[in-house]
Amino acid sequence: MGIGFRWGTVFESEGEIRMSCLEVLLKQANVDDYEIESSQIQSIQHFYVLDRLETVRHGQTKDTLVKVYMDQDQKRGVSSFTLDPSDTDESIVTKIEQAKANALLALNPYYPLQEPQDKMVKPNMPWDKEQLKSLATQVGSMIYGIKHHSDVWINSLEIFVNEKQTTFTNSKGVDLTNSTHWIEIELIPTSKNDLNEEFELYLDVVDDHVDLETIKSKVKEIFNVTLDRAHCVDMPSTVEQYPVLIKGEMRNKLMGALLHNGLYRKIYEKRNRYNLGQTIGNDDLSIGIKASDPRVVSTNGFDGHGTVVDDRTIIDHGRLIDTYGDLVYGHYLNQDHISGTAPIMEVSYENGFDAHDLTTDYLEIVHFSSPQLIETSGYFGGEVRLAYLHHDGKVLPVTGFSISGNLYEMIKTMKASDDTVCESYREGMSYIGPSALLFEKMSIH
Repeated sequence: MGIGFRWGTVFESEGEIRMSCLEVLLKQANVDDYEIESSQIQSIQHFYVLDRLETVRHGQTKDTLVKVYMDQDQKRGVSSFTLDPSDTDESIVTKIEQAKANALLALNPYYPLQEPQDKMVKPNMPWDKEQLKSLATQVGSMIYGIKHHSDVWINSLEIFVNEKQTTFTNSKGVDLTNSTHWIEIELIPTSKNDLNEEFELYLDVVDDHVDLETIKSKVKEIFNVTLDRAHCVDMPSTVEQYPVLIKGEMRNKLMGALLHNGLYRKIYEKRNRYNLGQTIGNDDLSIGIKASDPRVVSTNGFDGHGTVVDDRTIIDHGRLIDTYGDLVYGHYLNQDHISGTAPIMEVSYENGFDAHDLTTDYLEIVHFSSPQLIETSGYFGGEVRLAYLHHDGKVLPVTGFSISGNLYEMIKTMKASDDTVCESYREGMSYIGPSALLFEKMSIH
């Protein structure tokens, strides 16, 4: 193919030359269509053991994923490969030919790739390398400066401050780029009880606000509950059914399960429980998708097929009114306006309760050991490492039990708090919505 190009020796500043050379090779190989997604990440990483900074690591990586599409008998197959720094034009051609052969072995109903769109991608303000360094230091100083009980300490802390630039192109002329950035901490706080037995919890927080308030509040909270984990008692055997207050990961799973009823793929595969126009049994609840929001980690605004994501309401006051998803299953369902794969779920609830002013007895789940949800049946629950039993005006930290319920039955009487939290995730959907869900009379085992 002799175009005199060696992938591993082109300077980073010549990224456009790299991409154009790759596209030349793809076109010369006569692929039917292609998609190229390239991600470059700069990262500053600090690793602490106890109260000592052990390691500082500066990372810079670049990953390029190429998808090759081949058509036959009105069907379409796809196969992908990644580029390595050592790749030459000859080795890239070999990878393309192998991907072509693989694509023709896995044919599915045809679908077109994304065409250029009128919708614009909102650009995110990038962070520079000095800002990455400064933020990593600030996060560590802030966390170790938080006052907490003397019987609580930090076992280990890992801080990651990242800047990512993503570029997407395809054979139809789509050409998109954006930068995202985020701070992530992984914290293991430890505490001990009166018998000097030690107990650990785990915290993973993702944020991109330079005021660090979200990280600070989460760390303060886990310092407090770690002490309670060390001093909690077994759940009283007399408690078999109780109203249960759920936050965090399980809350997000439950709201996501309802939202997924509008997902193109679930509808196409007939795995949705509710169809368009049907109600879920709770008129106060609405759930939508968003492309971006200043309250959570900045997103590209486009998905892995180069679709600029729509904002839309999927469940409106308890009724499924719209659908969403990627272009493959959107095409299979003959959708005129495909939403794209959304990075954010937004939940709203009318007539919410004040989570700080509940007068009834209830069980507040703080940490699951392994939260479980089966969307087909609606079963949810899991083992609980720490919860607060609110009874007769007193609060008792408890452990050593599990809870279970059925989402599709319990959603009918579910209530949600009137405050809003914003929780960011690099993988999966970020969450904006009520901080707590209250389910009546869940089973306690």
